[in-house]
Amino acid sequence: MAVDLNKLYEKRKNLLDQNQWFKKRNLEDLLSDYNSLAEKKEGINEHINSLSNLLTNRKSRFQEIKKQIKSKLNPLILISKNQKKLRREKIIVETKITIINLDIAKQKKLQQTNNKELENAQEIISRFKNINLKRNLEVIESLGFQINQLENDLSSLNEKKNKVESKIKPFIEELEKSEKLLSNAKNDLIKATDFKDKLNNSNSYERKIIHNACRNEFADDQPGRVINKNRNLIQKLERDILKLKNRLVSISEKYSKNIESLIIDGNNLSYQNNEFVGIEPLISLTKNINNKYNITVVFDSDIRSILKIDDYGINSRFSKDVKIHIVATNQKADETILDLASNNQSIYVISNDRYIDYLDKEVVTNERFIRHEIIDNRILIHDLDINIEWN
Repeated sequence: MAVDLNKLYEKRKNLLDQNQWFKKRNLEDLLSDYNSLAEKKEGINEHINSLSNLLTNRKSRFQEIKKQIKSKLNPLILISKNQKKLRREKIIVETKITIINLDIAKQKKLQQTNNKELENAQEIISRFKNINLKRNLEVIESLGFQINQLENDLSSLNEKKNKVESKIKPFIEELEKSEKLLSNAKNDLIKATDFKDKLNNSNSYERKIIHNACRNEFADDQPGRVINKNRNLIQKLERDILKLKNRLVSISEKYSKNIESLIIDGNNLSYQNNEFVGIEPLISLTKNINNKYNITVVFDSDIRSILKIDDYGINSRFSKDVKIHIVATNQKADETILDLASNNQSIYVISNDRYIDYLDKEVVTNERFIRHEIIDNRILIHDLDINIEWN
């Protein structure tokens, strides 16, 4: 759950950041920026083309000059004015070629930067156009509801976790204590048995030494008594440990139930010691739990004649949050109760009925029942931690 909640937090944050980003921009400015970069690209391309043409001309002239320059091996060549002029021009042209190459390299770097800026500008425009501010706000609102629900569920789980921990803590402590005592008792049994074995193979002098050693170890010089004592203790501790483990399992099962709704067998909770006591126990119970669960009370049709009031009279006795359903005339509520609770693992039935005639019903198969006791004008429902009086 915590992982799901973190994902929702992240998704909401991303949408909020997206909306903030969107509000700081407008399409007209983004298009203007893009057009400026496109114009800049065109200018860079033209300049590179111009430099390339100039470079071609300079290289062509350089080749022409090279062909006209004669070998330095001829002394007359060295003093020729034309040759000197050609050699100077060659150096100048060669220098210009180097400068043009450097300028072209610079322009190509500008071209690469400009292309990246254009690509980024295009992505920004596309991102801007794809953002639906209204839709984002709707999703953010929906995420808010989901986050609130999960936060409430997480809070409820933490509350249940703390409650379970407080319930099982004394049992855990007692279990650890009993297991330690059991371990010690088993070790003592081994030692006492060893003393007894040695006694069986010793002379009188050695037996005296063994009895003294047994007394020093156990405050009892008779290994047989120590053995019996520890065997009895081990049996008791093993029984206690089994009871503690069963109790821990019972508590865990009790609090692991995910109960959202309760279907209450109305007639079943109207009796104390097989004597009809009316719907007062139900009224007290539903008042106590209607803020925790969705509650539906189902009555047999004969409840009207038993109470001598109509449906409106029965409904008016309960809180408006509690749903009351009285089955059709001459009908029993059993099947309606089971059908209302079927195929939903979070719906449980409060009833002491075994429903032996409805073993095919899903809720019966999965035993989603909560038992109750009504005694001395008190309602006890252990699975729900309920112990209340009714008048």
